[in-house]
Amino acid sequence: MNDSVQRKCHVLLGMNLVLLLVLLWQFYPVSSDRAQSHYVTSQAASIAISKIRYGLYDGYIGYRNVLKELLKIEGDNDRGIPISRINQAMRRAVNLDDAASGGKHWMPCLPTWSDFVSAAFFIFKINVKSLFYFYMLLLVISLGAFIAAFRRNPESLYLSLMVIITFIVVVNSPAMMTMTRVSHRFWTYLAIIPAFHIAITFMEDQERTRWRLIGVLIQSAILVFIIHCRNVAIYEFIFLFVAVPAYLLIMHAVRSRGVSALIPFIRKHRVWPLVVVLICFAVITVYAKVRLHPDYWRIKTGYPFWHMIYISLSAHPDACSKYGICAFSDAEAYKFVEKKMGTRFDDRIWNDLTIGVNPRRARFIVFFSPVYSDILRSEVLRIIREDPGFFLSSFYYKMSRFPAIYWVGCEGVGGYVSPVHVLYNGSLSLFGLRWILILMAAGGFCLAKRSSWWFGNLSIAMLMFVSCFAMLMVAYPHYSTIMDPAFTLTLVMYIIVSALLYYLGAAVWNGGRKIKRSTQKNGFPNVK
Repeated sequence: MNDSVQRKCHVLLGMNLVLLLVLLWQFYPVSSDRAQSHYVTSQAASIAISKIRYGLYDGYIGYRNVLKELLKIEGDNDRGIPISRINQAMRRAVNLDDAASGGKHWMPCLPTWSDFVSAAFFIFKINVKSLFYFYMLLLVISLGAFIAAFRRNPESLYLSLMVIITFIVVVNSPAMMTMTRVSHRFWTYLAIIPAFHIAITFMEDQERTRWRLIGVLIQSAILVFIIHCRNVAIYEFIFLFVAVPAYLLIMHAVRSRGVSALIPFIRKHRVWPLVVVLICFAVITVYAKVRLHPDYWRIKTGYPFWHMIYISLSAHPDACSKYGICAFSDAEAYKFVEKKMGTRFDDRIWNDLTIGVNPRRARFIVFFSPVYSDILRSEVLRIIREDPGFFLSSFYYKMSRFPAIYWVGCEGVGGYVSPVHVLYNGSLSLFGLRWILILMAAGGFCLAKRSSWWFGNLSIAMLMFVSCFAMLMVAYPHYSTIMDPAFTLTLVMYIIVSALLYYLGAAVWNGGRKIKRSTQKNGFPNVK
């Protein structure tokens, strides 16, 4: 590596570290911050506390007395509850005289969430702020591994810089601040840098070394852990195993004007990073199966697939008149299932859901009863069979809603780059942070500029956007469900803006120099 490239890498590395410190400073929690706390996150915290504080290692179950203390602070839904209130409940939960006396509770909804909470409580302490700390620890580790692996590659350091800038923008967005920064929905962002690291290593034509293997192993462990805790991040598998290979194959076919050289193409790209991901995924999947309490095996669920598909049909303007799906709301599915079953969801059902009864003994649990899933699946399949035009066109209406929700938000909540964004209309704007981010993006492009690799960075960001947007099609576009497409689209926008600003600046500079030479040649005074 020549001295010029080395200097560029050093500057880009410094820019990465400076913006990472800005992100850590903005993300650092204070007592006035709010955290999401509903029955699922309370159950996850209860299992973590029962395990760490009271030694209950019995396969994703917790003590009911612990859960009762955490549920006393319910009521604020997605708007979040001040972390000081949640910490008060946690202090009560860890100081029970007889935690086991009330029996145990189960968590039929995504019990692996508790692994994220347990890791945070184990590494730090039983406190809501520990979730912040653990989140940032994983982010710093993944960024550190990425920078260490590509420290001599200015194009890759430019990509990590764009990701950090996007984090700063999204963390301050109205949509994110409404959902709170320790929301489980925010966890999927931790899979982005690991996926980029693995994809770039897969795309590069370089030999495997010990340090490259260690870097990919660290990123694969983080990636599969996030998918394990928050399965929505499975779109990263679409990105790594479908989108990236398809893109490389298409580019190869375009360059070679055919696929005749397919074998050399396959040999060129090292598949070992993808193999490492699959091995890590297999290990954590086996772990989850082994650790799961036997009672969990007695219940099968289609949630969130059929439930989400059903209520997402409300995006179609004819959904209400044709099928009675009049709003994007869980209540629409409940109402339909109630009608089919001839019964109402009463307090006992909600009580079962809240306190996490043993799935084997539960009379009926919303979302998780096989009957609930079967009813919605049958209705969705009936609509597909009898009215395929309606079903297929519903995807168009979902896609058409995305830009407006991304830009201005919905339900009184701003979007991800809306005019009410904190960076544009708040105290942070006093420091000109938005302009600092834009200038650093343009500066990063200037240092790493090479048209082929700029296009490569743009392409890899676009591939991730398409991968997570494809997952969005089974859901309804809402400020809380477009988080991952919103992040990756913002990343794409900053990559494009950084290039446009650089070339605009270069054009102005070159134009000014031409004018200066022209005036000097024609005898006009020097232009200074």
